[in-house]
Amino acid sequence: MEKELHTLIIIYPGCIAQEVMLAAELLEDRFPIIVATHDKRPLRLSNGLNITPDYLYGSVPAESVGCVLIPGGDPASVAGNKSLDELLCKVHGQGAVLASICAGAF
Repeated sequence: MEKELHTLIIIYPGCIAQEVMLAAELLEDRFPIIVATHDKRPLRLSNGLNITPDYLYGSVPAESVGCVLIPGGDPASVAGNKSLDELLCKVHGQGAVLASICAGAF
């Protein structure tokens, strides 16, 4: 039986999450969405929506991630975040596709 892969959306203070929402909408049927952030508290986005994450960066089951979406915005709040860096390296090493918008690449 093939394992179910997910689309992981990385959110962080200062991100503009709507930049990746259309991609998430299109991927949801094939790769259900999971969301991770630096802590488990709901994060209020720039558009006023509150997102409650499924995981902390360090607790994402990397083997279940097939795609990562990283929105732009101001990534200063996660620059050098060791848990996030390790997660991205791990999922990339396992063959996941990483996609970002604008400053999300930083």
